[in-house]
Amino acid sequence: MKAREIAIRVDGCSQTGLGHISRCLALAHAFRQQSSSVFFILKGEENVGNLLAQHGFSHARIDPLQDLEQTSQILLQKRIAALVVDSYQIDTVYLERIRASGALLVVLDDTGFHPGPADVILNASTGATSLAYPALPFARLLVGPQYALLAPEFALKPPPHHHAKVQRVLITIGGSDPHDLFPSLIKWVHRILPDAAKDMVVGPFFRRCQEIEDAIPADGSRLYLHYAPAELRGFMLEADLAVCGGGQTASELAATGTPAVAICFAENQLRHLRELEHAGTLVVAGQATDPELESSLVAQLKELSEDCERRQRMGQRGLEVMDGHGAARAANEILSLVSSKCEVLA
Repeated sequence: MKAREIAIRVDGCSQTGLGHISRCLALAHAFRQQSSSVFFILKGEENVGNLLAQHGFSHARIDPLQDLEQTSQILLQKRIAALVVDSYQIDTVYLERIRASGALLVVLDDTGFHPGPADVILNASTGATSLAYPALPFARLLVGPQYALLAPEFALKPPPHHHAKVQRVLITIGGSDPHDLFPSLIKWVHRILPDAAKDMVVGPFFRRCQEIEDAIPADGSRLYLHYAPAELRGFMLEADLAVCGGGQTASELAATGTPAVAICFAENQLRHLRELEHAGTLVVAGQATDPELESSLVAQLKELSEDCERRQRMGQRGLEVMDGHGAARAANEILSLVSSKCEVLA
């Protein structure tokens, strides 16, 4: 068995967005920095495969109807030592079959209620350290924000980037916009902060880009539209305030010390957002389907824009909660277990 051959089974499409892909890419880069080979097993759209290729990772796209069979075959053919699974669609039977193949099984979990077998559970939520995972007494638990899977650049210490008056706002809600909310967000933010420059990031799975362009006022305002940029950290460092979704971006903003107003787009995001709010890195405006979202978000934006000291405190709390080294820590722990398992089997 190749002791350092790692596979990552991940979903990525317009329904799930890019959060799973982003965190798995962060982990893959950390594995590669430790001289491990990484291969992706992808259930998703072709442009996600193109993204993996841009980062230098090979992948195989699988048929959703033959997921278990094709994944098992890849594990055997490539003699994979460890499989990282990041998918809400995989059940206990699937995981039992994978673990029986002999590969170390690593499961990325957001819920705290993962029922299936695993050798390693990785849950980077701020409150995950209090979870017992009682059904998995023998699994190695990598829990808490110290294991947040962020891209390598987020480990760099950011320079101070806050002004007494909000000069620049970042609007980014992830890879997709399932509720077509982005045009409204542009209008709401512009109403409260008409003089601030606004960087508006459109993800690769957005459906109604023309409506977004039509929502931009033609009055010379400093509103800048960015289509699927290669990285977001630069925009985060320039922003005094951000409006974000509840996925991976919320953690990245904390790691750059950027205060944010967050919107929850899926139930599995709410726990993480509330924990970050409790930690003091952001405020939660509500859920994307909340009829009171506009009034809540507008009020939060106005309050934060007028309180420089609070924004600075939020930024500092973000840096304390997310240091950006989580992917390296997780990769080191996983590879240590892989080496131990291979020694036992040798």
